[in-house]
Amino acid sequence: IIRDKNKLSHKIHRHEPPVSDQQIKIIHVSQELVVVEKPPSIPVHPCGRYRHNSLQFILAHEYGWLNLYPINRVDRLASGLILFARNPEIAHVYARQISERQIKKIYLAKVVGHFADKELEVREPIIVHRKNEGRCECGPTGKPSLTFIKMLGYDEDSDSSLVMCYPHSGRTHQIRVHLSWLGHPIINDPLYLNGTRQTEPPTNELSFV
Repeated sequence: IIRDKNKLSHKIHRHEPPVSDQQIKIIHVSQELVVVEKPPSIPVHPCGRYRHNSLQFILAHEYGWLNLYPINRVDRLASGLILFARNPEIAHVYARQISERQIKKIYLAKVVGHFADKELEVREPIIVHRKNEGRCECGPTGKPSLTFIKMLGYDEDSDSSLVMCYPHSGRTHQIRVHLSWLGHPIINDPLYLNGTRQTEPPTNELSFV
């Protein structure tokens, strides 16, 4: 029987999903910024099932950087440069520069098939399709989205292309969703590689630059 002023407590022991043991490369350190190269499989900050196996926690544990504020983010499964501010004021300055597009973010992706030889401008709106899976898709009721995509090279042996992507907006999974919508999903993408793909998008939603 539980009575007034009784205290109950419990402990939960959880195992986080494993992440890559690949070395985190330190690119730049100053009084304002820490710039690192994030390996794939590691989330930038604690989220969902990940806490200790997040980039912020690893940097705090291994380098003693306890107060880092992520300026940009990259999907957990992707690799790339991550900028951390060392105080909230600097984080705000860089966040504003990103929102005003003074800082341009460019991504490289290896996709299935022979991509178009000309630069593409994809304006398909993006909606969250399956919230429980974190999956998004293109649809007329989605939020406006714009991605510029250009092929850098094609490998005939693997039937894959290396593309450069510049997202003008910042929707969840935007590049992954737009590439899958074009019929060229990112290789090894667990969410969008095997999904239904529209191979002939309407001409009014796709333009050549």
